[in-house]
Amino acid sequence: EKAFEFIIEAFAQGDKEKLNRLLGPQLFKHFSAAIDTRYKKKERLEQSIEKMNGIKIENVEIKSQDIFITVLFESEQIIVLYDEDNQIIQGKEDQAELHRDLWTFYRKARSPSPIWQLVATKTAGLA
Repeated sequence: EKAFEFIIEAFAQGDKEKLNRLLGPQLFKHFSAAIDTRYKKKERLEQSIEKMNGIKIENVEIKSQDIFITVLFESEQIIVLYDEDNQIIQGKEDQAELHRDLWTFYRKARSPSPIWQLVATKTAGLA
């Protein structure tokens, strides 16, 4: 849950340094490009998790020394995108929406680091 919150917060704040430590290289490129696009357009993202409804391990896969764990995060979030004049482009400031996200984390089995890197994300359908 903390990794989910930390990554959501770092992305909204445009903190590439934090994201670089927590994301796999390919996913970091995508997140970084989205942040760059926001900055070029002079947009600002506010994203907050209002409530965590559930966390469930969906899949565990071990390939040689590589471990992948896919986790379903169900949360209620407020996500608002503002333009350079602080006008809302997308979202509502006072309305949380249900989000179901499947995130896949990776680490080497014998790695001395306790950090799992996020290597894939996708939106899950509603139950």
